[in-house]
Amino acid sequence: MIGIDTNVLVAICVLEHEHHAKVKNWVSSVGDPLSTTLVNTSEFLRLLTHPRVFPKPLKFRDACNMLDELINAYDLRVFSSSFNWWQNGLEKIPSGVGGNSIFDFQIAYTFFENGVKRISTFDNGFKRYSFIKSFEPA
Repeated sequence: MIGIDTNVLVAICVLEHEHHAKVKNWVSSVGDPLSTTLVNTSEFLRLLTHPRVFPKPLKFRDACNMLDELINAYDLRVFSSSFNWWQNGLEKIPSGVGGNSIFDFQIAYTFFENGVKRISTFDNGFKRYSFIKSFEPA
């Protein structure tokens, strides 16, 4: 199973995204089951409805519909974090994790807890986590 990061989810859905065609082709041909996390779904909705990210942001209801279509089109499994993921993951946290990188750690650790060993992302920050392999969709 492959984990899908927020930036890849956005690239699949946003036609104007610089990686849209490449990611759409990759996600349509990948042979492994795909997954994401609840954190990614919240980030996806935040980005697509944010006026500083998109000149014409989606209305929240439209972004929710787009997310539903995405989940259904690619049969994405959506994993949630364990209740106390921050305690369970203490031994896995590399030095320097703090601020916004806590969200990436939660995503990576949620995948780890659910047996996902690879994450497709454009974010190099995931390389710091030895328990999951990150790669760009190609």
